[in-house]
Amino acid sequence: LDLREIDGPFHVGVLAVQPVPLLHGTMPILGFRFGSLAYLTDASSIPEGAWPLLEGLDVLVLNALRHRPHPTHFSLSEAVAVAERLQPSVVLLDIDLPGGVDALSILDEIVERLPDTRVLVFTGFPSGDLVRRTMSRGAWGFVSKGTTAETLIGAIRRVVAVRSVAAAALTPCPYGSASSGPDTSARPTPPAWPSSDTP
Repeated sequence: LDLREIDGPFHVGVLAVQPVPLLHGTMPILGFRFGSLAYLTDASSIPEGAWPLLEGLDVLVLNALRHRPHPTHFSLSEAVAVAERLQPSVVLLDIDLPGGVDALSILDEIVERLPDTRVLVFTGFPSGDLVRRTMSRGAWGFVSKGTTAETLIGAIRRVVAVRSVAAAALTPCPYGSASSGPDTSARPTPPAWPSSDTP
């Protein structure tokens, strides 16, 4: 095993990687930016000098542990505040959160505070009712954790391109095909979804 200290930008094959300084409590750690995607996990704060490295993101991957403050991880409100400052094109929201956290309330908060950001919902328990509830509350897409990496990447690209997505799990799902929304540079209203009492 050849360990190398990360002291600046580097490449993995042809992929350019930009390290992003973060803090895990008082411990310095690194997040990473790959093109227009930033992967920032296990962090509790972003030093002021690191913010310019995160401008112009399409996709932000960010940790959020719980509602209450935590010494080494962002709380949910802190994570939303980071997203609000960075204004990424897409937020991938995992709604299978531990501890009884109401992820749909987080969806509501993101939709309200980041009107130009599109939310792609990620879940291990897909159902037609959940698709209807999330998309009727402003989500732009819905992807099962049982899907392939290629499908997830494709869903993110479609939502970045301002198209709605209901991506299939590996098992059959009545909402398994992707549906296209308006292809325009302005953010239109997400497509209407049937109500839960629709036959």
